[in-house]
Amino acid sequence: MLIIGGGYAPFTLDVAEYIEIARPRGVPVYPCINAGKVRDDTLVTERALASRWYRDGADGIYTWNLGTPFEYKTGEDLIETRGRSYACLYEIGDPKTLVGKDKLYRSESGPVYHHYNFVSGIPPLPLTIKPGTSQYVELRVGDAVETAAQAGILGGLSLELALTGNVDDNKLSTTLNGQRLDRSERIVLNAADSTFMIRYQLTAPLLNAGRNIIEVSLSREGRASDETVTLRELRLSVDYR
Repeated sequence: MLIIGGGYAPFTLDVAEYIEIARPRGVPVYPCINAGKVRDDTLVTERALASRWYRDGADGIYTWNLGTPFEYKTGEDLIETRGRSYACLYEIGDPKTLVGKDKLYRSESGPVYHHYNFVSGIPPLPLTIKPGTSQYVELRVGDAVETAAQAGILGGLSLELALTGNVDDNKLSTTLNGQRLDRSERIVLNAADSTFMIRYQLTAPLLNAGRNIIEVSLSREGRASDETVTLRELRLSVDYR
């Protein structure tokens, strides 16, 4: 068995590369989810990782650091926290149990905690976008969302980009797999440092099962060469009925 540690940037882990080496030799591949302290989005993130890795060809999922040793709770609080921390264990062992369940995919944003740099992939974010240029981010998805939409079980798809910079919405453009995205919603996250979120509601045909490319561009019109925008976070929510 080959266990692949993803460190603190598991979405950077290219499982397919290891499977290509291991499978001809009969070695099963188990990528590792390192969850850390449980959060509100922990379970949907773990589902997304497992779903993506199964689509890439993983044989199973290994877990490490599911969180409760860091909680220092007792009694009912400990039981409740363990229930949340270990909830993924009832779902991630079989790709079939992940079908039709909400997920949160993301592109990792660094820097990684310095003690774990040597065992983590290099996060693709943040990225600086200069006027007249574009930046590209790969997002791999495990869900067959178009199939789910045809079956009537897909609730919604939401792509969120967190950015920093003083820029009007009409100066930014985002494409998904070559298709320009429209009908965005802008949400101010921190007015003091000009950090905001752009949210797009997607339709299923735009999103591939597997590899997707998001391009974010900044218009040169009316901007000085040093007036940049920083892409800090990218998330995709897949919700089911």
